[in-house]
Amino acid sequence: MDDAVTPSGESGIADRAAPAPREWVAVCFPRYTGADGVEEFCRELVEQEGVLLLPASIYRSDLVEVPSDRFRIGVGRRDPSPALEVFDRFLERKRRGG
Repeated sequence: MDDAVTPSGESGIADRAAPAPREWVAVCFPRYTGADGVEEFCRELVEQEGVLLLPASIYRSDLVEVPSDRFRIGVGRRDPSPALEVFDRFLERKRRGG
């Protein structure tokens, strides 16, 4: 048998490599209104805190124009609390001008 799940439900390596089921997943595409721009915002966050947000520039759609001032937040970990806490501290520092 090959390494994929077959239509009959039999499985090979694909089943063993599949991620564990998640309790919940959330994704949003909020607008960033800071003067530094969304690209710089995402770059600073990953460089300073190790938290990855994806700026709109990496997305493309054949249906509609992708707004350039957005970023994607995807939360699908079993415990996203540590990353969200770091993100919150980063936002607080930016809000205070730091």
